[in-house]
Amino acid sequence: MHDKVAPAYLPRRAVCPETLQIRGLALHLHRWPSGNGPVCLLLHGWMDTGATFQFLVDALPANWELIAPDWRGFGRSAWASGNYYFQEYLADLDALVTMLSPDQPVRLVGHSMGGNVACLYAGIRPDRVDRLISLEGFGLPPTTPDSAPIHYRSWLREQTAPMQQRVYATWPAFVTRLQRSNPRLPA
Repeated sequence: MHDKVAPAYLPRRAVCPETLQIRGLALHLHRWPSGNGPVCLLLHGWMDTGATFQFLVDALPANWELIAPDWRGFGRSAWASGNYYFQEYLADLDALVTMLSPDQPVRLVGHSMGGNVACLYAGIRPDRVDRLISLEGFGLPPTTPDSAPIHYRSWLREQTAPMQQRVYATWPAFVTRLQRSNPRLPA
């Protein structure tokens, strides 16, 4: 039996990498410019990167200005010191929307955590969002006031033994890890 290797994916639209200073951090953007189309932000999920939207980018209209930021602490974006709070992602998105499309509402496509951020943002700033798509963004879990002590107890426990995240020594090591899960991604 022979193992078949999937052919490398050849993108139809070339990405133009860019770094912007957003709220004191260098955020990396994967940008597929059109020059004149509506701005559409592609928001990745937890433990992901904006680069994984390439497949979707190639299926979207060529006249759309597509931008996929790497959230703070993900991909090639800078890491903030201290802990990360969900509100930080909302504030980063608000700053990005203001910078990238100051006069027009944007289109938001969010996956997983990015979908949750996009939905919250659309609810908070509906005047800044033209259209919204959430892919596997199920929202924040429902909760009741009586469950608050359990959640805070868990949070306090995590503060004394924080979750260990894997840090890749090199960009090629990160690419190799992504390609194991997505064999059609080019190097």
